[in-house]
Amino acid sequence: MVLGIILVCLFILGILFWTIGDRYDSFGSVIFGIFGSIVGIIGTVVIIIVGITLENDFEYTESQYYNLKSQVEYVDKDDIVTSENLRNQVLHMNNTIDKHRIYHKNFIIGDFYSERIGNLKKLEWKSN
Repeated sequence: MVLGIILVCLFILGILFWTIGDRYDSFGSVIFGIFGSIVGIIGTVVIIIVGITLENDFEYTESQYYNLKSQVEYVDKDDIVTSENLRNQVLHMNNTIDKHRIYHKNFIIGDFYSERIGNLKKLEWKSN
């Protein structure tokens, strides 16, 4: 949310500098205004697009967690020797949980992380 507000303010300031620079023939203000407007509008559009799918991404990550949790509970041994073995998937999911727990409190980018995912119980891999 804060990042979106910053980008909208950058866009508004860019338009303001562009207009003032054009009125008083200040080339630097016009360039800053054009640059600020472009960065502000592109950033705002990207944040809107990401924000539209964000809740679905959170639900998908939560579904992955529950699927992996059920696999960990029922699989006795994991003899796959690739990066897709169950132990690496558990490690990746626990890292995702930690990332969401830590970053959801961030003032600027906290909206991109879910407190609900951060509060999930970490998975435990029980090796035989």
